[in-house]
Amino acid sequence: MLNDAEKENLRKQLEGELVTPGDAAYDEARRIFNVMIDRHPAAIVRCAAASDVVAAVQFAREHDLRVSIKGAGHNVSGNAICDNGVMIDNSRPPSKHP
Repeated sequence: MLNDAEKENLRKQLEGELVTPGDAAYDEARRIFNVMIDRHPAAIVRCAAASDVVAAVQFAREHDLRVSIKGAGHNVSGNAICDNGVMIDNSRPPSKHP
C-alpha cells in the first residue's frame, strides 16, 4: 500500500482525481462491467488530461507497481483493473479542456 506522502505527491501532479483505498469513491471507481472481477488497486487515477496518464505511469514505474488501463470497463476478463497497482481510468469524459 502507498503511504500518505506518496499519495499526496501523486495527487499534486494530477489535474484529475486520485482515488485510493479508504476513499468514499473507491469501491465505485474500481467497479467494472464484469462484477465477478473483484480487484483492489493501490491507486486509481481518474484522468482529466493526457498529463495525468504520464504522471500515473511515471509514478507506477518509480514505485515498481503494475499498471492497468480502464477505458469503458467492459473487458470481460477484467484487464482494466489490477491488484495492488495503478489503475489509469480514462472512462470518464475530461472535465477540463486545453
